[in-house]
Amino acid sequence: MMHRRVVPINFAVVAFAIAAAVPTAAQANRTPVQLAAGNDVGGGLVRVTIDSPIYVQPDSNREPLRIAKEGSVLRMIRTEGAFTYVEFADPDYPRRYGYIQSRFVEQLAPPRPEPLDLSVPEARQGVPTPLPRPAAAPTTTQAARDPSLVQQPPPAPVVPEQTRTFTPKSTPRRGWLDIDAVRFQSVDREALTLTRTGLLYGEVAAVATSYPAQTIGINDVGVAGGFGFPHGIGFSLHFDGENYSGPAGLAISIPSPYFLNTSATDARPTTSTLERRERALDIGAEYVMPAPDWLRLRVFGGPTVFYVSNEMVSDIQYNQVASSLIRINVVAINTFTKNEVTAWSVGFHVGTDAALFFSRHVGLGGGVRFNRGTVTVHDTLSNQDAGLRVGHLAFNGGLRLRF
Repeated sequence: MMHRRVVPINFAVVAFAIAAAVPTAAQANRTPVQLAAGNDVGGGLVRVTIDSPIYVQPDSNREPLRIAKEGSVLRMIRTEGAFTYVEFADPDYPRRYGYIQSRFVEQLAPPRPEPLDLSVPEARQGVPTPLPRPAAAPTTTQAARDPSLVQQPPPAPVVPEQTRTFTPKSTPRRGWLDIDAVRFQSVDREALTLTRTGLLYGEVAAVATSYPAQTIGINDVGVAGGFGFPHGIGFSLHFDGENYSGPAGLAISIPSPYFLNTSATDARPTTSTLERRERALDIGAEYVMPAPDWLRLRVFGGPTVFYVSNEMVSDIQYNQVASSLIRINVVAINTFTKNEVTAWSVGFHVGTDAALFFSRHVGLGGGVRFNRGTVTVHDTLSNQDAGLRVGHLAFNGGLRLRF
């Protein structure tokens, strides 16, 4: 009877063991799930073995974000085929991510954990303290033979080193030079008349000079240059000039030496032209707006130094025919003398410029510039000061260079 009871119990034990073993075996045969985007290695470190570009997508035909220098240490996120997705420090941004070809990096081994004392406190009671061992001869460890096994520093201190190892591939933005074929539309170049009066033969005599208005001036070349600092701030210098030439108007009113109220007048233009030269040096602060590498947009403004060299009439010679018998008085302008008057003053300027670059250093562009000021000159003929309006509205266009 006892034998019959034992047999069913043994079968039950065997059945229970088989049932418990089947799920374990099935579970052991399962394969790990691969990520669709790649194999995520969870923050390992890789070292760049040769200068290699980093792309925003795993495509070597794209323009790279940055060029990683040989020896740079990057944080690996995952691998995707022939590319490795990494985290790196960018000089212009705190952290960035991109793809680098896996054949240009080598993975660094994780640091070996430090050994710890894992003894149970109760088990240590009554155990005699081991005698100190004699110092062993120094041995060369695997970490000493392979520097990659040395524990890597934490990410934060690595950032300055990574910043120094990256060489940004960007367009030059520091210096620039503009060479323009310029057409000026002058502003407030008004006509100017200067008169001198005095007593002659007991009556009032007068001489006058009239300088015509100027509305448009043309200059073939204008030159500007500048230098930029970080964040789009910089300074600029622009030099241009305007030249005018033309006759001035002469007029006289001369009384008779014999009869009262018998003044004679004459008016005519000068027989030769008078030159007027204006020079302007714009000294400005500028701001370059954020834009793609092929486009440059900048605004500027600041003081302008104006210099004027002006030929002006200093004296008028005339012939007079008068009679003491009859009321005849005739005058005619014969010639004149001129002198060169120079002066300078400070005004202001504002403007904007846009340029399209079809290569790394050369492009074409144009802009608008407005400057204005007043230069005071001393007129010899009238013996008085005269204010000359200077400045212009300029439309510039020409060659754009950057370096």
